[in-house]
Amino acid sequence: MRKALKIGILSTEKSGDFLGSTFMNSLYKEDIDFQCFGLGGKDLDKFNITRPADIERDVLNVMGIVDPVLNLTEILRARKKILNFFIQNKIDIFIGIDSPDLNLYFHQKLRQSIATTNFQIVSPSVWAWRSGRVKQLRKFVD
Repeated sequence: MRKALKIGILSTEKSGDFLGSTFMNSLYKEDIDFQCFGLGGKDLDKFNITRPADIERDVLNVMGIVDPVLNLTEILRARKKILNFFIQNKIDIFIGIDSPDLNLYFHQKLRQSIATTNFQIVSPSVWAWRSGRVKQLRKFVD
């Protein structure tokens, strides 16, 4: 008997929730046995996501420069707690949806600590001044 695939997933906004649930639904239709761990909204909640305690995904849904700076302590606390949650649950796959700076952190840390297979739904933009992202994507995202 095969063990259930442990999937870590992180979606911080509604559009990502839709994309993630579409992907998860394809796994469900293929009759793949899986467990979900992480954060999502109503669409992803249909897949019985086991969530880390005391974290609301809204704290991670920040854009620009001002919001992240104003909420930095809370964001860093949530990020660390989610990382530890994924590691403790020994996820096999991590799926980051949108939120490139947040998800690249998880791709790197999870690859280094528990050797996950990593996917990114909605690839980050790579601008001239953010060209280092290409190297990170190549190194940490499958």
